[in-house]
Amino acid sequence: MIFDFDSLEETLTNGRIDIEWVFFGLVAQLIILVCLIVHWYASRKHGRVFIPVSAVYMGLIASAMLLVYASVRHDIVYVVGQLLTIMIGLRLLECLRRAETKQTQDGNTSFPKVEPDTAEINLDDYRPKKG
Repeated sequence: MIFDFDSLEETLTNGRIDIEWVFFGLVAQLIILVCLIVHWYASRKHGRVFIPVSAVYMGLIASAMLLVYASVRHDIVYVVGQLLTIMIGLRLLECLRRAETKQTQDGNTSFPKVEPDTAEINLDDYRPKKG
């Protein structure tokens, strides 16, 4: 037999964590999978890389769930990783908000189509204005 399902619970928990917490962590991973599928579908639909805000929020929720799971497991490496993921997600939301604000001010309602090898991005457009 390739996999022994009789010892699944013992293998997953290893006596350190309840099966309910394992299920909680797996649900968080499933949310991340759904987030990736939403991102992939939206990008295919738009014909370019497209980041739906809903996917970012789903990713933040899943990361917070995984942070709780890592805390219950007392795994400092996992906790630090999830904290960084949450910080990156929050920064991504800020960048998306700034890009949307800039488009609204310019009267442009969509991101420009970017070809992978010819992309030219002016980062000054997305930095905070001084003064």
